[in-house]
Amino acid sequence: MKYIDFHLDFADLYNSFDLNSKDFFGSSKDIPVSYDQLLTSGVDIVNFTLYYYNFKNEDECYNGVKQYLDFYRNILEDVDKFRCIKNLNDLKFQWIKYFHSLEWFECIRDEKDFEEFYDLWIKIYGPTRHYKNKYGSGRWDTIDDWLSLQWKQLISKFNDKNLVVDIAHLSRKSVQDLEKIYKWVIINSHANVWNIFNDEQNLLDEEIQIIVDRWWIIWLFPFQKSVWKQGTFDEFYRHLDYILQKWGDDNIVFASDMYPLPEFPFLNNYKNIEIWKAWIEFLLNKLSKNTVEKIMYKNWFKFLKKVFTS
Repeated sequence: MKYIDFHLDFADLYNSFDLNSKDFFGSSKDIPVSYDQLLTSGVDIVNFTLYYYNFKNEDECYNGVKQYLDFYRNILEDVDKFRCIKNLNDLKFQWIKYFHSLEWFECIRDEKDFEEFYDLWIKIYGPTRHYKNKYGSGRWDTIDDWLSLQWKQLISKFNDKNLVVDIAHLSRKSVQDLEKIYKWVIINSHANVWNIFNDEQNLLDEEIQIIVDRWWIIWLFPFQKSVWKQGTFDEFYRHLDYILQKWGDDNIVFASDMYPLPEFPFLNNYKNIEIWKAWIEFLLNKLSKNTVEKIMYKNWFKFLKKVFTS
């Protein structure tokens, strides 16, 4: 069964572990994601995320994100089995399709930068990372605060262009604020359910409802720290089942986030993208094939058709 992986921090992963294109096209089984793994795993569409850590100012963040864009281009653009999605026709490509999202806004110094990223077919944006910036407060802030005036001025451009706002790192008050002023699609690219496990990344019912009310989707992700103490598929399924029982199967998809690190292990101690094959097999013993296809692929495809039509 093919699937879509919405959130893969591929460039940052390779940068952190000093990997390169030779590693990506090599035969090693010890890296979390490679060309062969992507081809054989069943992934049909993937979001290669854009962001940059360890920056001292906005210029460094901007340059870091552009560096990651160059990394993706150098590895993927000349490979005949990958295609960057720019319009609906690209979704018909036979092999792996990919697109980019911008995980947080520190790299956007002004409206000119925003227009530059928009012209690169980037449709999905997160206002903050873990902590407060000039746009709003982050999920890990000790003081939960509202969105800034600067963000409220910029959001008018989002409304004009029908872009998608990702609330994955946005604080709870900032999420409430966003819901009032933004009129199009709101998503969460990697979170689980707070009422199942109290992790700061996870969503309250009210936040899930905001996303559902916009007709869109919640990405559940397989990090042990956000699932439960043991980090098993059974515990992960509790998050899925909670949403299925309250909201049905139209608003759920899955994403990897950054792939397992020592401090952020995957469920069942999986080390690479093979986790999704095993997860699909697990689900087929719990749910109908139609439901599994919806939450692993069809909901996602519906979302992408909406985004790349606008």
